[in-house]
Amino acid sequence: MKRRTMLCVLGTGVAGIAGCSGSPDPEPAAQPTSQPSETTAEPKADSDSSTAGDDSGAQALEDESPPEAAAGGDVRLLSIEPPERAQIDGEVDYRFTVENPGDEPAVVEPTTSARWNGADWTAHERWDPVELPPDGRHTFESSPFTSQYLSTVELRIDGFGPTFSTEFTEKRLPFSAEYSDPLDREVTVDDSSIQSSYEYESGGYRRVVELGSDEQFVFVTVDVVNRTDEPVPAPARTEFSLIDDEESYYPIRMPGDGDYEPAQIPWGARTGGRIAYKTPSRPTRDDFRVGWYASFAEGDVGVIWTPD
Repeated sequence: MKRRTMLCVLGTGVAGIAGCSGSPDPEPAAQPTSQPSETTAEPKADSDSSTAGDDSGAQALEDESPPEAAAGGDVRLLSIEPPERAQIDGEVDYRFTVENPGDEPAVVEPTTSARWNGADWTAHERWDPVELPPDGRHTFESSPFTSQYLSTVELRIDGFGPTFSTEFTEKRLPFSAEYSDPLDREVTVDDSSIQSSYEYESGGYRRVVELGSDEQFVFVTVDVVNRTDEPVPAPARTEFSLIDDEESYYPIRMPGDGDYEPAQIPWGARTGGRIAYKTPSRPTRDDFRVGWYASFAEGDVGVIWTPD
């Protein structure tokens, strides 16, 4: 059974890809440390051996330009099943089919290159050689790969021309679900509540804040746990937004107990509290989502919590 080789474990971003020793990088270049990091799962076997059969349902390529010869002479790229759009931390893969239209057997040993967010191309994956009989076809399957960060990866099959890409978008979770961020903080947003007024205590007195009939308060609860072995800062409250369709609302300062106050979190400890928003009175509890967007040294993350 033919196997293919990941040129490196994608654990430290583009710099990690480019730094793999012995990788046949078609266009080697030093990579910035700000590129998104990825990881790969264990390699899987390629699809069935070379045959002269069909192309396994893959979408045929447009004849945009004559394909370049691979390491087998006249072997050509017949079709690509590109990776789909994915959420951050979600795995994607791809497959492509090559064909030998010649009258003699041909050997193909494909490699792929990748670039993240428009950076330079770097070696990505290599497969073992496959011999194709005349009119034979073979489908190659990639290893799964992922990204912790909001990013777009472009891929190309070296020597064949076409490129394809996938976009890693916001992670979507139900309310109360935990998200583990690149700093190993577990961030949770609990379900929202809507109130036309609220009470708080100040100077020994209970005070009431009321809104007009066309406005409402929306409260959400944020909880952050430090799973590292050293202190880390809690996310800023301004990083959490309330989303209603295409409209976004940002936190307001509210006097009273329970307000979310970011602080340094000791290892193994937690912090949390309520965040208040003021919105028009039209949207209901089921209409609201809570988004969290934050920047890290190697990229940005985005998470959206939604009603169950």
